[in-house]
Amino acid sequence: MAGYEDGAFSWANQSGLTAVIVIFLLVLGVFVALAALIYVNHRIFLHRLDKHEHEDATLKPAGELKTEMDELPDDQRMGIAFSELSYWAPNGRQLLNGVTGAINPGECIAVMGPSGSGKTTCLDVLAGRRRTGRFSGHIYVNGNDRNTPKASAYFDAHCGYMLQLAEAFAPALTVRENLAYAAMLRLPASLSFEEKMERAEQVAAELNMTELLDVTVGGATGGGLSGGQKRKLMLAVEMLSRPAVLFLDEPTSGLDATSALEVMATLRRFCATGRAVAVTIHQPRA
Repeated sequence: MAGYEDGAFSWANQSGLTAVIVIFLLVLGVFVALAALIYVNHRIFLHRLDKHEHEDATLKPAGELKTEMDELPDDQRMGIAFSELSYWAPNGRQLLNGVTGAINPGECIAVMGPSGSGKTTCLDVLAGRRRTGRFSGHIYVNGNDRNTPKASAYFDAHCGYMLQLAEAFAPALTVRENLAYAAMLRLPASLSFEEKMERAEQVAAELNMTELLDVTVGGATGGGLSGGQKRKLMLAVEMLSRPAVLFLDEPTSGLDATSALEVMATLRRFCATGRAVAVTIHQPRA
């Protein structure tokens, strides 16, 4: 009897081990299939992008690509006004106290202050990115209360936000490939592939990044783009959708004077088309 029980126990262990191995192989097979599918789609996309690039270079004379942003129609411009805006963090600490102001179309405003002064909090509240905590005050979009469904939907669809030190790009891809992927993901399906690629190239030209289109972005270990160029790439990704209002959290932090000047000059040209920009600028303590 003891031998029979030992044999049954051994058989049960072997059956359990076999089941675990089969499940592991099935899961591994699924992951391998997904990885292969992603790789194949990536190669197909790059081939399509390369084909478009060569056809575009053949059919379009040099210098024909627009380097200036289109003027934003008056009925698509957005103005934001806020009054007595206050905010309390979830722990009860008050971070904003009765802030009042406005962001008008064609203007670039800056919220300046040292670390911990509430710059990012103010920008997040205006952009509608703070979902926790307690608020008071009013925010108006083109004269309408932003809390109404229509104004809230319009605001969400026509504003962009660039996080501080964000890197929403793939270091192993080139600038052109990163912009192409961003255009495919961000732009509406009503635009054709060619129109999306043209938008990506136009944004690169507006930011004086045409010569960098075929440069690999690179990581933190060196090579590829500089810190200022990576910041401009992030700005290009946000500008693809042509937002009426663009929020940027410390876009010049960590940049040298020349790179910071280039970024702010680009934002000023962006505002000249009737769009609005709100940035935070780190101001060291005296």
